[in-house]
Amino acid sequence: MRTQRIPLRLLLGGLLPLLTAPAPAAQEADVPAEPTDSAPAPALALVGAVCHTQVAGEEPAVRTVLLRGERIVAVGTDLELPPGTETLDLTGKHLFPALIDGLVNFDPAHDLLYTATGVGFVRDIGGDPTRLLLQRDPEERARALGPSLATAG
Repeated sequence: MRTQRIPLRLLLGGLLPLLTAPAPAAQEADVPAEPTDSAPAPALALVGAVCHTQVAGEEPAVRTVLLRGERIVAVGTDLELPPGTETLDLTGKHLFPALIDGLVNFDPAHDLLYTATGVGFVRDIGGDPTRLLLQRDPEERARALGPSLATAG
């Protein structure tokens, strides 16, 4: 079995704060997946976790989440996994979408705080322009243990 490195940002920002509670009994339901770009990145399936979705009125249920690179490509109860897909067993854990904070004066000193509280994306509304120019660089954000960043300008 091949081992696959999971980006630390993905683990800390989206999974680690959410995988600590025991799973209650849940009823299975399918979640429609939105189409995304097909990328040649290796696939990873998160299996056995109770998934909490953003679909109104939908109960949390045990689902499989299929990732390709850093994108979610499918969510469901009965997914057919592509050949060579690595799996990560999350039985007994909970999986939530990352939160978005759309009104911040961004400071990279807060990256770990955002990560610890499940915030995966922030939108700056007027922080320090010099610092923002450095921090919004995709390579810089990929190295940071914090959320993705959007800025004006």
